[in-house]
Amino acid sequence: MKQKNKPSLIIFFCFLLCGCALLTPTISDFDQYTCMQVTSLKIDVLNVMDSAINNYTSQTKLTSEVNLNLKKFYEYEKTRPKNTETLNQLDILMDTTANLYGGFMLRWKKKGQLGLVFIKEQEKLVGAAFDEIVKLERKKIKK
Repeated sequence: MKQKNKPSLIIFFCFLLCGCALLTPTISDFDQYTCMQVTSLKIDVLNVMDSAINNYTSQTKLTSEVNLNLKKFYEYEKTRPKNTETLNQLDILMDTTANLYGGFMLRWKKKGQLGLVFIKEQEKLVGAAFDEIVKLERKKIKK
């Protein structure tokens, strides 16, 4: 092979490698288990939120169980490659400084119990957050 062609061959292979990397999906594949778990957790979380009309300490068994299941699901999602988007959504959902499930739970714990109107408004937001996670999962490539 001529010396003149080596640089162009190297450049060609660099473009080929970059092109392959660009064609590789940047998000995880669809996972039916994730859809089922998110739907199940949504029901469990909204059920816990309904219980906030009661004193927090009287509901610790229920809240602990749901929180544990949410943490288990999060750990499962961490094992999936290229799953940053879903993990980001779960982080927002569970963030105790925000206004979704994590913030709701912290507020309930601090105040002891919450009003029904507030609970119902928060449930709309939290339910919509779970729906967004399901929408994201359904848009992923199915293998």
